[in-house]
Amino acid sequence: MNDLQLVNCVTLLTQSKTYSIDGTLYRYMHHTDSIQHRQYLFRPLPRQRKTADIQLNTSKVLLMVYEVPRLYQKASRDHDHRSNTAKLVLRRERSPHIAVVYLRR
Repeated sequence: MNDLQLVNCVTLLTQSKTYSIDGTLYRYMHHTDSIQHRQYLFRPLPRQRKTADIQLNTSKVLLMVYEVPRLYQKASRDHDHRSNTAKLVLRRERSPHIAVVYLRR
């Protein structure tokens, strides 16, 4: 995990990306509704040593949170590959006028 990128702007946080905070992998969940002192909630990924959610303010997010681009790119590539290999299977029902299409992966 040596290709970490520091988060430059808190508006770029998404739930689909993986973030590293103090060597632990987290998923961004949501932020509080307060405008002046907004807090950002992160939940650790499964099988991490830390199991509690952490809540950081804007300045701590900009100093401590790193985006892990490899995990995000690998997951999106796997998803694209799986969606391209899906096959449509046409199955005729008992009635000649009804055909059902199944999506098989």
